[in-house]
Amino acid sequence: EKTHLVLTPEHKTLFGLAHVCNTPSRENCIAYGKALINIASADGFLGDEELNWVLGYIAAIGATADVIENIKAYKANSEQFDDIFKNVQATTSSKTGLIYDGFKAASADNVLHEKEKEAISKLADKFGLKPNVIEQIEQIFRDEQQLKQKRIQLLFPDGYPDFTKYKTRTACADSEKAELFADFFKQEVYKAKEDDVPFHYHVTNTVQTKINNVLKQKNIETPEITANVVFKTVEKHVTRTRQRTQQVSQKLHTVTRSLSNKAVHQQHISWLQVYQPSQLYWQSDGEDHEGPIDADFGSRMYPSTPSS
Repeated sequence: EKTHLVLTPEHKTLFGLAHVCNTPSRENCIAYGKALINIASADGFLGDEELNWVLGYIAAIGATADVIENIKAYKANSEQFDDIFKNVQATTSSKTGLIYDGFKAASADNVLHEKEKEAISKLADKFGLKPNVIEQIEQIFRDEQQLKQKRIQLLFPDGYPDFTKYKTRTACADSEKAELFADFFKQEVYKAKEDDVPFHYHVTNTVQTKINNVLKQKNIETPEITANVVFKTVEKHVTRTRQRTQQVSQKLHTVTRSLSNKAVHQQHISWLQVYQPSQLYWQSDGEDHEGPIDADFGSRMYPSTPSS
């Protein structure tokens, strides 16, 4: 499938490129894009958000469609930095700019992994940039992220994004129920924050597991369940669970502060593994349930569906 992009001045402003007059050469655009993909995939996975950020950025620079397709088809880390920049001369500003954009691309999925930071440092070392310069660039990036979070909290005090999209969706088949349930929790309840990287990994895996469990079940007769019914049930669960998870998150924050980021990332310590809360409450059909958060979400949400 070909990529078709229509750019406006607002797109350039979004990426901070409103005052860029000259489009870099084809070779420079491709090298820049490949380097960003190598950084964003250094944790072993290139998320859709990360890839789309890179493609959007390169498009905003003014790259042609064939350049964007070239970058889109690039297999992450199939070329090392030395190979990528073998025939490309990078200016000082493009070097520091690429480091900054590396932080942005790698965190497009709301997670800045230690391996991604190592890839950024490796590229910076190749460019001959001093460590203190990289530290300053990272600090600017983090300051901007914090400012963005403050802006969201101020502009969307009742929550972001809007929950109404879940109220208008219907779910009949098991797969549709699983998708709706997983989407709600991943997007609304368990949002990754800067200091909760392990939490994000755990939830992503948990959500996928629940989807797979539901899809494995065959020939199960279940009544039609509208999205509104699902929403109301989940809403009750969220109210009770958030009260407990707020306490858990506070203790997790204290624990992770005492660990190095490298140790947390390498061991993939989830907040459940760190704190291991054994008494979390669940509510369905007006009844309270007690059990670990790893319990089968699907069977509690849909009592008529046997647990796999």
